Amino acid sequence: FVFQNIEDQLFSLTVERELAFGLENLGLPKNEINNRINSVIELLGLSELFDKRIPHLSGGQKQKVAIAAAVAMQPEILVLDEPLSELDPRSRLEIVSVLRKLKKERFTIVMVEHRLHEIIPITDKLILFANGELLGCGAPRKLLLDNNLWETLGINLPLPALYALRLPELKGKIDQLPLTPAELVKTLELVG
Repeated sequence: FVFQNIEDQLFSLTVERELAFGLENLGLPKNEINNRINSVIELLGLSELFDKRIPHLSGGQKQKVAIAAAVAMQPEILVLDEPLSELDPRSRLEIVSVLRKLKKERFTIVMVEHRLHEIIPITDKLILFANGELLGCGAPRKLLLDNNLWETLGINLPLPALYALRLPELKGKIDQLPLTPAELVKTLELVG
C-alpha cells in the first residue's frame, strides 16, 4: 500500500534504507534483500537516487521511492492512494511512466485517483464512484463514451478522447474512445 501523503510512509533517512526497511521486517536473508532492491532499482530507474537522503528528494522522487519500496515487497496487489496528488506536472508524468512499467511487468494495481485524464491511458478497468454511489464500471475506452457520465462527474478526458467525442465525423461511428494521439489517428483512418 502506498499512502496519499508520502511523508506518512517514509521512515528512513536514505533511499537505500527505505527500500530495505520492509524487506528486513519480513525477515528475509540479506542476499534476497539485495536482489529485490537491485531489481526494483533497475525496473523503476532509481539508480541516481539510491544513496540520496530522503529529506532532500522532491515530491515525485519520494513518491517513486514509496512505490519502489512497496514493489520490493512483491505484493499480489499494489494499492495506491492518490499517487499523483500534490505533484507537479513533470513528477506526475514520471509516476505515470513508473505505473506503465509496472503494468508491463504484469503487476496488478488498484488505484484511487482523481486525475483520471492522466491515468486513463494505462487503465484496464475503471470504476467510477460519486458520493458513495457506483456510477460505472468497465473498460475506460467504452465506459467514457457515455457523455453524460464524464460531464456529470466533471472528468477531464485525455485530449484524444475529447477530440473524438467532438468530431462530427466520428459521432456514432466508434465503439471505444481513443486515449492516445496514435489511437486517435488510427481511429480517424479507419472511419475514413
